[in-house]
Amino acid sequence: MQAVSSGFVEKGKDFGSNVYPILKQPKVAVVSGSEVSSLAFGEVWYYLEHDLGYLQLF
Repeated sequence: MQAVSSGFVEKGKDFGSNVYPILKQPKVAVVSGSEVSSLAFGEVWYYLEHDLGYLQLF
């Protein structure tokens, strides 16, 4: 894996062009129970909701 700083490439098609397929957003489940720290669960919840804007409740 290699990080990139731009969507433009030196050769070939730029990232985001129509030659690359659109990826489907993955479905993520967060499960808690008596063995799970409430602080750890809250940290994961916060990351998904605030940092990624991802969390959706059913």
